[in-house]
This record gives sequence, structure tokens and C-alpha cells, in this order.
Amino acid sequence: MVDRFSEVNPGKGPATLDRRALLTGVGAMTLLGPAALRAASQSTNQSSSATRAQSTEDHSTHSHAGSTREVAMLMYPGFFAQDLVGPYTVLASLPRTRVHLISKTKDPINATPAAFPILPSGTFADCPRDLDVLLVPGGAMSTVNAMKDEETIEFIRDRGERATFLTSVCTGSLMLGAAGLLQGYKATSHWVTHDILSKFGAIPTHGRVVVDRNRVTGGGVTAGIDFGLKVAAILDDEFTAQLVQLAIEYDPEPPFDSGSLATAPAKVREAAQKNYEPFRAAMIDISDKLAESLKS
Repeated sequence: MVDRFSEVNPGKGPATLDRRALLTGVGAMTLLGPAALRAASQSTNQSSSATRAQSTEDHSTHSHAGSTREVAMLMYPGFFAQDLVGPYTVLASLPRTRVHLISKTKDPINATPAAFPILPSGTFADCPRDLDVLLVPGGAMSTVNAMKDEETIEFIRDRGERATFLTSVCTGSLMLGAAGLLQGYKATSHWVTHDILSKFGAIPTHGRVVVDRNRVTGGGVTAGIDFGLKVAAILDDEFTAQLVQLAIEYDPEPPFDSGSLATAPAKVREAAQKNYEPFRAAMIDISDKLAESLKS
């Protein structure tokens, strides 16, 4: 298991920006797709290579420079589509990065809400063994069911122990915990399950994205985009991450200030908590059982 990342310090990018390359890259990304963004980023990075060479920053977190990165995103029936789609949009746009959508079989997976079908690109059996990033998305009862599945948890444990970065979005962090991979690590989750992380020896920590050594966990659902951008900065640099952010025009201005327990009106908060009571009870139950099994 990789554990050499006592501190994650993303690259700061070039000292000066090639504005023409930036604007060209953003426009091309919108019209022509991720390949154009990669070209723009590579062009700018090459022009600033001398500046970077003089930096004393530790770039050990930039994995396998010059080779293709392998990123695997786990899929299972009923996971939250946005948990995966947000990070996929960001990470699949990075240069030298191949993203695998992994499930037990290559049959379409119905994500939630409303049975949103997504086609896997690979299976547990043919997923690369040594990954740069393993991402586990979350869900509600679907995540509880996935945590009961020994094959799924074993896949997370096997690939996660060797992955350069082990990551999750939303309740996916509970699956990392169930695989025994969060003991002693700071982590976050959806607000409904945040405190349950402690059952697996994790240290529940509030934040849209929490980084502890090579563990990167995102909060609930929409935090997946913030998570993706953070991971992009770790893998490449802040300039490339910001280029992607501008390309996808990620500048949220929600119409309501109800996106967290701290800001939601009392009636909204109480209704949401009541709706989630059955799921929370089920998650506590399975977490208690799995945490106990990890002790044996």
C-alpha cells in the first residue's frame, strides 16, 4: 500500500500564462472535446518547463510522468450518477489519462436517479492491477447493498491497497472503510453518513474535499466536481485544473442557500433527515457488522 504522501502539495503551474493557449484550449474543449484541451495544456506546460525546473516544489505526487495514467471508477447498481459523472468530466480531460469505468460485468449499470444507464468499459477481472487513481462513488441503499457484496469489497481492497491515490465521492467513503482502507485517515462523506465513518477507524472531517496523504474523499454528490478539480491539480498542476474548470464553466451560483445542514432552513433540514432515516439505519447496521468483521 502506498503511504509516502505525508502531505499533498499540488503544483502551482507556470509563473506566466499563455493567454492565447488558454483561450484556444477552452474554446477547443467546448467544440472539439478533451483531446484539444490536452494539447493546449501540454503546449503551455512545455513553454514553461524552464520555470518549473527551477522550482523547489516536490513533484512526487505527479504520477508516472510521461506515461499514461490509469484511473478506474467503480460502478455498481444504483450508485449516484453525479458522483461519477462530475469527476469523469474533469479527469478524462487531463493529458495522458485513461479512465476505466469498471463493474462486475460489461452489462449496462443503472445508476440513480431514475435508472440512468451507463455502459462499463471493463470488469473487475480486466481492470489494470496498478492504478494511479481508484474512485468509488456513493449512493443510498445501493451502497448498503454493495457493501454486502464480498466480491465488490475485495476488488476495492485489492486495487485500493496498490493505487497511488485511493478516492471516493459521497457515501463511497464508507465502502473504502468497509474494505479496511481508512483506518487512521481523515475522510468525509455525505452529511447523512459523515459520523458513521468513525466505525471504520476513519477520522470524520468536514469539507467538500478532504485530503490525507494519498486518500482523497469528496462530500455529497455535487462535491464530485470539486473533488475532480482537486485531484486534477494533484496529478498535473493547478493551471491544468483551472483550465478544465473554465472549460466546463464551473462557477456555481445555486438559486437557494440550502446545500448543507448549516444553511438549510429548519423545515427543509428536518424533512430531509426524516426521508433519510431508513437509509441511515441500514448503513449503521451494515457498518457495525463489517467493522466487527475487520477486527477478526
